[in-house]
Amino acid sequence: MQRTYTFDLHFYRIKVLYMHYALIAILSYSLYYLIANGLNVLFIIIILICSYALKNLFITKSVPRFIIVDDDKITFKSFGQKTMMVKSLKLFRVKTSTPGYQVVVRAADGEGNKGTFWVSFNYFNDKQDLLEEFNYLERVAHPDSLRLRGNDNIGKCRPHERIEETVSDESEGGSENESEADK
Repeated sequence: MQRTYTFDLHFYRIKVLYMHYALIAILSYSLYYLIANGLNVLFIIIILICSYALKNLFITKSVPRFIIVDDDKITFKSFGQKTMMVKSLKLFRVKTSTPGYQVVVRAADGEGNKGTFWVSFNYFNDKQDLLEEFNYLERVAHPDSLRLRGNDNIGKCRPHERIEETVSDESEGGSENESEADK
């Protein structure tokens, strides 16, 4: 079953696109100032910071706009896409950088695809399901992880499987309650 998680377009424009366009303007001005006026340590530091941030967005594509999770693959889309096969995941680590707001996902599969993704899951649709999906994928890649071993409920099944189990349990329980009421 394919699930698509989408970064809210309004916040994506503000937090990602407009910020990086401003970084392009700052980088351009800093380069111009550096060329026109000679070496200045402050502008060299500004150039390095802007270059690093722009590399993360446009080259390594580390801020995804769409996350598509299928039964056999996960795809991160932002100015291109990176697709990794779930069965061959060698690395999938989820680290919370800001509790309840942002996670860092490090992923690599056996086919040479790898990446580090900053996911502000607070701005994604179905944010709780997305976090549970990440926990499931981490359990698939690292079943002996201390973080997951400490709590058996984290990442045991995919969110859509959990929902289907709950619906089937309720339908079975409802028929038993009706038969008892008829007696």
